[in-house]
Amino acid sequence: MQVYQPEEINFAKPKGHKVHSTPPNEAKNPYTYLYLKEPSRGTLLFKGNGWAKNFTLIKKNTGFTNVSGGDISGQTNIKNISVEWFSESEDYLPTIAALARATYDLYLLVWYTEKSNLRDKIMTKELASIEGIKFFNNPTDCIKNFDESWIGKTVSSLYSWITTIRYIIDKKISNLFGVVSLDPSINTGDKELTKNRTILCLTGLNSTSQQYKTIVPAILEEDLSDTDLLVPQVLDLGNGKLTEMANDIFDKIGSWASSSGEKELVLVGISNGARIARQLLVKIAKTENLNIKKIHLVPIVGACKGSVTINKVKELGYDCLVSKNIAEEMPVDSPRSQQLDREWDEAMAIKKFGLQCTFIASPHDWHIPNYSSTLMEVPGVQARYALVPGHGHLSIVHAIGKVVAKVVTL
Repeated sequence: MQVYQPEEINFAKPKGHKVHSTPPNEAKNPYTYLYLKEPSRGTLLFKGNGWAKNFTLIKKNTGFTNVSGGDISGQTNIKNISVEWFSESEDYLPTIAALARATYDLYLLVWYTEKSNLRDKIMTKELASIEGIKFFNNPTDCIKNFDESWIGKTVSSLYSWITTIRYIIDKKISNLFGVVSLDPSINTGDKELTKNRTILCLTGLNSTSQQYKTIVPAILEEDLSDTDLLVPQVLDLGNGKLTEMANDIFDKIGSWASSSGEKELVLVGISNGARIARQLLVKIAKTENLNIKKIHLVPIVGACKGSVTINKVKELGYDCLVSKNIAEEMPVDSPRSQQLDREWDEAMAIKKFGLQCTFIASPHDWHIPNYSSTLMEVPGVQARYALVPGHGHLSIVHAIGKVVAKVVTL
């Protein structure tokens, strides 16, 4: 179980479910709540005893159990679930053992505040912030949150021009004076994967591993004692056929995925890399005898369902600006994009692994402006969505290193 919390709470660790010390006891607080998130996106709301220690279930919002929604009555088979804080181990644990099983992948968010509207806030779609970036559990509320302030949108748009220009200048300077390589210890596909958890980072179109030059160092600052980090070069710099690119990446992890022990794969993809990651996930779902039991898909400004910009390029007759494969396969609703959607649906029906998704996008994306791709809906899957203000498609990757590091190591 993992803990998420608003910034004003500091007694729970950023990772895991242990706490720094005893929850505050200064005064009893009537607005102490927590909720558990199910993989089906259902919400179980608990009310605390006032000291952020013991919580009783009071409300359910969809999910696996037999409650369609609303306040909990005595007729439901989940009415006896509670969550308690154990001082001996400094753990928050549910009293029903089944809830603690990894297959449920439930999340815990503790609130300790004086705000009287807390209960309403908890049952809305906003999740915790990570490094100051707000996450939501559906794309509609994520977009709505950004659109609420026209002043904020204007400032963000103007700043995105500045950060994009700065990115272009920095890249020109790097090309002129030479780029600094990633840590030579980083596995680019030439080393064996030996741990049961792997973070796999896929680059965008015409990009090298340098695209991760701020993300990888941030990840390396986290605890990777049980994790391998793999940053391979994508076939043809992302200009190949989608199936061939995904199969090439699969070949780099196939032996690891089929070796003994339960495996977990964190699949990060920037831009076109997210489209490849999606095809790779389909490949994994349809391959027998793999031991991957959990996948966390993390698209960053991802072309998960193609790009309308490529549609426009083709309409205007400027196909020469992109490779033949990109022009044919990457447009939204192209035959290849439609094929990927069908294969994805088939994979979701037969997958033998738990899946969660975290989508990080830009509200000022010229390359992939369609939220249907960058904030793709994934029905029935635990998902988080975030828009990063003040950055476009290019500059965002150098602004969210710490955010991505926290997301992939949670």
